[in-house]
Amino acid sequence: MQTSSPREIESQKSSNERSPKKKSLLRMEESVAIDMLVRYGLSLRRLSSQDECTERLKKLLSIMKNHWSTKGHVMEYKGFDWLMGILFLIFKGDEGRTFGVLKSLSTHEDASFIWPSLAMVKEQALHVDAKLFHWIEYILERELPHVSAAFRISGLPPSQICQLWRQQCFLNFLNFQDIQLFIVMCLTMGHDFHVYFMLSLFRHSKRDILQQSQEENLLLTLRTMPFNGYQLHEHVDFFLEIQEKYSSDILNDFL
Repeated sequence: MQTSSPREIESQKSSNERSPKKKSLLRMEESVAIDMLVRYGLSLRRLSSQDECTERLKKLLSIMKNHWSTKGHVMEYKGFDWLMGILFLIFKGDEGRTFGVLKSLSTHEDASFIWPSLAMVKEQALHVDAKLFHWIEYILERELPHVSAAFRISGLPPSQICQLWRQQCFLNFLNFQDIQLFIVMCLTMGHDFHVYFMLSLFRHSKRDILQQSQEENLLLTLRTMPFNGYQLHEHVDFFLEIQEKYSSDILNDFL
């Protein structure tokens, strides 16, 4: 993954606090996240002007907050809306097109599974997370028992790591191309794909998980380790295998 990543947020807070303060309705984490995303977009060559794109992303964030308020939702999502930021990069800094897609996406039945802030403002977060994490841990124990045991021995629930990955929409963990593929496949294949995708990440990281659990570094490793070498298309057979076994039960549970 490129050097610009969500984990830079903490390291940048102190430098931002020393900068001259300007009147802003943005929270600190929003300001830092916007700065990080713009620099990341520049490194990907998806954005061309730091100052202009920073203002556009701020404008988009304001538009989204106003949109939720007009729908009767108060935007109390703690953190930054990383999916909004990813789509902003996909559309190369065009806040109008990004908002149009977000507005349309907010009505998609599976959107809450890839858009944590949408789940939060619609008060679906606990329901979505509970069911997703139940099935991830249930299948992990049966299909990847050594990985499941490593988490259990470490006293770390797999759901804790899954939640971190979801909240950041996999920024800092996956390359940008696979993040885009993940979004598309979740929306086209249904919310059960989200479960299979998470399991494929654990499967890909099996060796590191087993090693780091022995060294008692599992939490730190999974919070910071990018999935080097992960290619989504290489796990299609695994997706199909798991889907055949569990799809009907997962989908029925979400009815």
